[in-house]
Parts: sequence; structure tokens; C-alpha cells
Amino acid sequence: MAAPTTDWHARNQAYLASCLATVRARLALALVRGGDKETETEETLTEALAARRAQADFAPASAIGRLTQAFDLTDFEAELLVLCAGVELDPEIARLTAQIRSGADRGEASFAVALSALADPHWSAISPGRPLRYWRCLQLQGPSAVRSSLQIDERTLSFLLGIADLDSRLIERSQPLERVAALPPSQTRKVRAILDAWQDGTTRVIGLDGPNAEDRRRIGQRAAEEASLACHLMSAANLPADPAERTLLQRLWERESMMRPLCLVIEIGEQDPEGSARSALDFALGCHCRILLSARERLSGGSGLPWHAVATPSAEEQESLWRRALGKKSNGEARALPSVLSQFDLGAADIDRIGQSLQRGNGKGPSLWQRCRGLAEPRLAALAERLPAIADWDDLIVPEREQEALRQIAAQVRNRFTVYHRWAMAPAGARGRGVTALFSGPSGTGKTMAAEVLARDLDLDLYRVDLSAVVSKYIGETEKNLRRIFDAAEGGGVVLLFDEADALFGERSQVSDSHDRYANIEIAYLLQRMESFSGLSILTSNIRDAIDQAFLRRLRFLIDFPFPDRELRRAIWERAFPTQAGPETLNYQRLAQMNVAGGTIRNIALNAAFIAADQGDAIAMEHIYRAAAYEYAKMDRPLSPAETEGWS
Repeated sequence: MAAPTTDWHARNQAYLASCLATVRARLALALVRGGDKETETEETLTEALAARRAQADFAPASAIGRLTQAFDLTDFEAELLVLCAGVELDPEIARLTAQIRSGADRGEASFAVALSALADPHWSAISPGRPLRYWRCLQLQGPSAVRSSLQIDERTLSFLLGIADLDSRLIERSQPLERVAALPPSQTRKVRAILDAWQDGTTRVIGLDGPNAEDRRRIGQRAAEEASLACHLMSAANLPADPAERTLLQRLWERESMMRPLCLVIEIGEQDPEGSARSALDFALGCHCRILLSARERLSGGSGLPWHAVATPSAEEQESLWRRALGKKSNGEARALPSVLSQFDLGAADIDRIGQSLQRGNGKGPSLWQRCRGLAEPRLAALAERLPAIADWDDLIVPEREQEALRQIAAQVRNRFTVYHRWAMAPAGARGRGVTALFSGPSGTGKTMAAEVLARDLDLDLYRVDLSAVVSKYIGETEKNLRRIFDAAEGGGVVLLFDEADALFGERSQVSDSHDRYANIEIAYLLQRMESFSGLSILTSNIRDAIDQAFLRRLRFLIDFPFPDRELRRAIWERAFPTQAGPETLNYQRLAQMNVAGGTIRNIALNAAFIAADQGDAIAMEHIYRAAAYEYAKMDRPLSPAETEGWS
């Protein structure tokens, strides 16, 4: 429905004025009936009715005409509604009702007044099952159905005046959705499917599921726009807990949809309270208006409810969206598109928002890459620990074969768009497109540092997830925890490091009881999400043999971090002390005799630096000896003479 024009407003005001004049004349006639002025007043009523009939061509299009048709009101009920509106709008009507009510202090409509003054009255007009009270257009202000005052509902009054504002009780729980930019073809097809379903006249409720809530919203708004419907968004968390309040809210939304074409999008958020999804489904199925249910995953129940999956736009669509969002003046940023498309898998709403911020910045502020990278931080902050990615390739001392494998990981992450999309070599379906790796080896051999190096090389944030904290003894909770993490990281821009993989993996392929079966489900879910995740995900384990071979085959990279030999230990020692620490007198060949991993070496070096600084000296072998003795004591190991031979 197009927005009412100025001409419509003028004609509506004129028609409402003629209806009020008719009611005013009927009230005056009721007061003078049998008196000297009856004939004169009847003439006034005749004139008012004639003026009203003169606008008969507009009557069905007027606000009162629309309400009469929408709520199937009788002529008496429609005039009763005008009477109650007149008490609020017309001082003369208020004065006349006060007189009819035997000198009441103020003018108020009542059913008794209507029975005495209006034409063709019927007693059922204000029964709870009739439209005026069922749809809350009128409210009875007292115990007596006849003598208690009748008050017109605020939203109904504003509608009669041609005001399109939503009911205040609905405004508190919803927000209007604004017009959206052009959608990619895959999402436009979803809009068409919704419109086709609405056109058959039988489908009211439609579900939208997918990873990006904003994209689901945009599809709902575009569908409403093309169907000439006002579109409002309500969170499932805003549904009243009290059943009576929920029923009232349903009725108010239904009433609103009868007053003007309307579509309601109910969004079920990942963090909404338990039971919100069920409440939203029940609310939608019981509400007789057009509703789009928006959720991350399809809701169970609601037999026959159609669902449409809303996927993230394809890589080709994202490239087109980016070029449109960046505009002609962003050639410098456009050159970064291949890298952005390789790493970030963003929805249309995120792309539009970043493009607009770049246009407003006019070349100043964060780059396109940095703006994309910043999307994940607020989503992941409460779910994982962000690790500073400081180490680079020179800091990582591992054998050449392992270093080459790590560089291959970086290359695959960096060039996915070229291989998968420009060369059309993407695996079928979503599986297999994620870059997954297992880093195994003893503590301190460089697994976490390798993840830092990759994150820094790829210019991404590194988030560590402690799997031992994610795993839950309650069935289904582990998958729910993992889903929250992957959903938050889904757009890319991060490297996910799942620490302590042994907490979840193990020799579990032989199912001996229900716990093993559900453990296998948890593992399968984690691997499936890793494979479909748009970024790089890494598992770490101290014992690779603890992980079943069936699970290992689903990981793209398996890298063992060996305990460093003497030459590697010497290289680690040489990089443990910066030049400004003054370690010219250190014998790195002798330090490499200590049979410890790189993590322990770094601990010893740091403790030695503090000991030397406290004494006001440069770092020397004796400081390292004291620090090493302390570190060995922590490990409950003796510092053997062979390891310190030739130090002095």
C-alpha cells in the first residue's frame, strides 16, 4: 500500500468531519426530541447526512471505511466508534454527551448514550466477542456495560486521523526495518520465493535460517517492500513471558495488520533465553498476520512451515557487492579485493556497511583489510582468548620440513580465492574449503608460537579456545559451545587455535556406551565446522597417538613439532637474548647442552635477565645457571653435570 497522499489526508479529514457532524446532530436530536427545536435539529441532521452522502465515493477509502471493512463493523458499530472519537476531538460532542448523561462533569461516551442517540442500535455491539472490544478498539471503563464510559483506543483514534504510527505497545517491543540496497542474485531468489508463497493466500508464516542475521533481515525487508508491506523487527527475547500478555500482543499485531499491510520479522538470537525459540514459533503460528521467523538454524515443530536457507553470498557475488560498495573512487582499496575475498566470508550487510564507512572516510582511517578484520573482535571477545601475534618466521626454530609445511598453510589461506573461484577448483559443497591443521608435539616445542607466526604473516587475529573448558558432560552442550565460537568467527579475519585437543579427541571410534557415541558426535561436529569454516583453524595436542586415525584423515595438515635437537636448541638460545641485553659472553654451544624445549629455554632466558638486571650486570652464564636450576626444580628434574659441563 502506497503511503497516503496529502490529497488523501485532506479528503479523510473532510469525511471524518462529516461523520462527526452526523453524530453531533444525532446527539442534539436526542436531547430535544419532543421539544420545540426537534424540527430544526432534524433539518441539521438531514444536512449532515447529505454532506456525508456527497462523499460516498471516498467513504470506502477513508480510515473509518477501512476499519469498517477490515473489522466487519455494522453501521451502528462504526458510528459508535465515531462517537467515542468525537468525545476526544470535538468539544461540542463532549458537551452533548455530558448533557445526555444528566449533567455529568465531563463528556464521556457510553453505550447508553449510543442507544439513545445513534441509528439502528444493537446490544451485541460491545460484547467481548464483537470486533470493537475483541480488537481493543474500545475499552469499557467500569463494571456496567451500559452506563460505564467507553474510551477509544489511542492507536484506533490515530488511525482514524490518518496517522500511521505503530501502537505504543508494539513500538516498545519492535523496530521498523529500513529500505535496503540491492541484494545479490542468490538472496533475490529467496525474496521471490517468499512473495510466491504469500501470493497463494494460504501461507502466513515463513522461516529464514542462515548464519548472518542481518542478511536474513534484509531479505525480509525486501520481500515486504516488494509486497507493499510495512516491515517491523521484533526479537524473540522481547516476547512476554506471561501467556495473557502474549495473547494480547498477538491480537495487537493482528489488528495492526488489518489496519494497514504489515509484515513482522521475529528474530531468534543465539544468546536469547531458553525457550525463546519455542515461544517465537508458537506466537507466529497463533498470530494471523504475515510473519517471517529468522533463526540461525531451523526450528523443530510447526508442521508444514516452509523454511528458506539464507547462505552467505557466493565469492563471485561478494566481489560484485564489494565493487559496488567501494565505488569508483576506491581503486586503491579495490586492489586489495583478492586478498579480502580469500580470507573474509562476509554477508551483504557487512559489505555495505564497510563500503559506506570507507566512502565517508574518504581515504582516511583504517584500511579495507583492517575494517574487515575488526568485525570478529566484538563477537569473539567473550568466547575465546585473543593472543598477541608478535612472533615472526625468524623467531620460530623448527626443522626445515615442518617450517615448509607451515608456509604451505599460509599459502593456502592466502590464495583460496584464486584457486577455488578464479580457477574453479573448489570442492563440492561447503566441506573441505576450510584450512585445518593439527599441531602435535611435547609442550614447549613451538605449537602456539607457530600459530602466532601464521596469524602475523596473514595479518589476522589469533584467538585461543581451551577445548577442556568447552567440553561439557551434558549432551548437546559441547556442540552448542562450539557453534557459538564458529558462528562468531564465521566471517573470517581470525585464526582459531583449539588448545588441548586431547580433551575431546581420543580412541573413540569403538562405541561401547552412550558416552562414547555422543563423544563421537561432538568430534564429528567440530571437524565438520572446521572444514566449512572460512578461516584457518588449528588443533594442538601433546600426544598425536591419542587421536584416532579416522579423525586425523579429515585434517588437511598434520605437523609434528619434535623435541629440538642440539643444533635447534643452540639456534633458540641465540634468539632468546636481544643485543641490548649484552649477552656477548654467553657460550651458546654450551647452553644447548641443556636438554629442554624452546618454551623452557625462553623461560630460563627471561628469569636470567631479571636476575642480571637486579644485580646491575649484563646477562652472564652464572645468571642462566641460577635461572635454569629454578626451572628444573619446577619440572622436578635435576640439572645434571653433563648439561652444564664447560659453563665456567
